[in-house]
Amino acid sequence: MDTGKYPGKPVMDAIWDFSNIYWTGVYLDSPAPAVGEIPVTKPLNGHNRMGGIGADPVGGWMNGWFDLRTVWGLLPIYWGQQDPDNADGPIDVRVQIAVANAGDAAVNATSAGLPQG
Repeated sequence: MDTGKYPGKPVMDAIWDFSNIYWTGVYLDSPAPAVGEIPVTKPLNGHNRMGGIGADPVGGWMNGWFDLRTVWGLLPIYWGQQDPDNADGPIDVRVQIAVANAGDAAVNATSAGLPQG
């Protein structure tokens, strides 16, 4: 399943109980704006460049990790740099941006309580 907004533990419990879905992606807040970049919410994918996703608060899915980690299979997802043909970006192919995104992903994974490795 894929939804930008964490639906909450009761919904996830119902999905677990009444479907054959046993894993889900967990969006890490991403990406942090590059230095000098104006943070924006991308309307097509809903990702808020300040961290949250659409109307979801910063940390929405990241907080879900704590709700779900004992039962669900979880795949952390970081919305990093995109192919230049993806008009919904972000697109910045400089190496320092990739390094900054990797560092941001690691910080957000730690904040979300993901175990190292």
